[in-house]
Amino acid sequence: MPEKSLPTLASELWELVRDYAKQEVKDPLKGVLRFLGFGLAGALLLGTGLLLLAVGLLRALQTQTGEHLHGNWSWVPYVVVLDVCVATDGHVSDAELRSSASPKLDPIVLRAVKRWRYGPRLVGGKASPFCHRVVIKYERW
Repeated sequence: MPEKSLPTLASELWELVRDYAKQEVKDPLKGVLRFLGFGLAGALLLGTGLLLLAVGLLRALQTQTGEHLHGNWSWVPYVVVLDVCVATDGHVSDAELRSSASPKLDPIVLRAVKRWRYGPRLVGGKASPFCHRVVIKYERW
């Protein structure tokens, strides 16, 4: 068997080291990264599914319980949004609900708002009617 030259031995050694590094480092690292990628994608999909399931269960609870749970959530703040129109003399000429938290609370809020009095809004020195949006947050605390 003839002896190989030094450049040939160096070339073979380089190929051997390169192939060994690929076999022992690069390929396992690709496998780990693929594993982590699928794990993260699975966790994201599972989290999204659980969130949608929770929203669906809450929605079903809202629609299917009827009057059984109505009014029992005293710890939840109510938010009512109204459009209020005020006449030139400052009394509320019109009030319309835009958003409501409780059908039982709506007539009470509308009656109270109709009793409100505003100072005049002056435009060019004259009182003028105006409309604006009112947000009422009601908490039982």
